[in-house]
Amino acid sequence: GRTLKAAIDQMSPVDCPQHKVLSLTGNIAPDGSAAYYNVIFALAEKISARAFPMPLPVIATSPAEREMLHGQPMVRPTLELAARADVTFVGIGDLGPDAPLYKDGFITEAELKTLQRVEVLRFHQMGKDKWHRLGLEYKLEHTEPPSAELSQRVRAQFRSRGLTVF
Repeated sequence: GRTLKAAIDQMSPVDCPQHKVLSLTGNIAPDGSAAYYNVIFALAEKISARAFPMPLPVIATSPAEREMLHGQPMVRPTLELAARADVTFVGIGDLGPDAPLYKDGFITEAELKTLQRVEVLRFHQMGKDKWHRLGLEYKLEHTEPPSAELSQRVRAQFRSRGLTVF
């Protein structure tokens, strides 16, 4: 949100009341407050458009909760608008020690450490026989697994960025 908000702050005002600005993520913090960096209101004001916030927590506690929340009558119209969107702007947040999701209280330190962990698994052909038994085309039939050297190089790249790698 911080980068998108900074970009919006640099925009000149434009009159575009025919547009709709909506959030694809929730905007409610664990303490019940609205997320400070939810940029849809700033963008909607900048272009004179209507804003459609996602009235949900930033992070659902489980897939079942997410499905239940997405089924709510006040959420469905925003999801339907999102499905028809012509343009989407996505901010990719930092996952370092000062990650906004952590600093702003959306995730715990333990959850941040889980997100900072990367497991590099080499491709294998162990499931090929199952596809054949089911009479299905195995589209990765001739795909070779990466070399051990390449796998180590990929792990080193993640480690160089401070991530825990397995």
